[in-house]
Amino acid sequence: MNRNAWSVFSVAAAVVCLTAISLPAVADSHEEAAPAYSMIHFDELIPANTPTYEKNAKDWVAAFKEAGAGAEWEWRTYSGPNFTYAFVTDVPNYAYLDGDDERWAAMSEKIGAEKIAKLSAESGAEAHRHELVKEMPELSHMPTGGPGEVGFVRLARHTVKPGMGDRFKELAGKVMEAHKKAGSSMTILASEVHFGEGSYQFVTLAKDAASYYAATTTKSMGAILTEAYGAEQAQAMFKEWRDCITDYETSDWEFRPDLSYMPGMYEEAEMKKEMGGSAE
Repeated sequence: MNRNAWSVFSVAAAVVCLTAISLPAVADSHEEAAPAYSMIHFDELIPANTPTYEKNAKDWVAAFKEAGAGAEWEWRTYSGPNFTYAFVTDVPNYAYLDGDDERWAAMSEKIGAEKIAKLSAESGAEAHRHELVKEMPELSHMPTGGPGEVGFVRLARHTVKPGMGDRFKELAGKVMEAHKKAGSSMTILASEVHFGEGSYQFVTLAKDAASYYAATTTKSMGAILTEAYGAEQAQAMFKEWRDCITDYETSDWEFRPDLSYMPGMYEEAEMKKEMGGSAE
């Protein structure tokens, strides 16, 4: 992973998307407002470079731990298809990006120029790209209690035809209302792409891939829409969705806490150790 790109777009770091990937940092209720934006940095690898790349990513985590970097430096990492990794950071607003050079210079001084140069040279990534997405809680489905343990992310990316954005968002709102009526336990986070691929992204969180596919097999999207609106309207909604978009793609991502920098998680683990509990 080439962290030099961070000086261009905040602290470049995943979904998912992955949203990228603003992924498992979801509050258990609506009491605490989520960050407004997520910056996603994608690294693409050739298969042979995977061990080198992951070691380098862990070395970056260790360097930030040693430097005592605060929560503002947090990034969450996901591994996805075709040997692609995504690093996600929370961004409160556009103005925050303007101060990135200053923040990065201060952190580089803490870590050390020599170590920064060594880590940057050992990345192993073949290509990089960035996305900036704005979270849309009004088009998200966030059940009471939150998503629980998150180890898997399904990213659905929609490219909407020009002039069809309002129609698409109205339809997406009806879909989320159907999930609510059906009592769906899945957390689905919506975002609008401000920079990157596609127009809108929907990220579904699950404990693991097996849990996600079991839930969607038990009650498919078609079944949820039919239960909420009836078979005829459900079919009309699918047609309307196809009329709104030019492209649609999905991808599966695995949350990688071992490649993530999450100060809050480390503090919790230390507390558990002190109390004699599990550090996992």
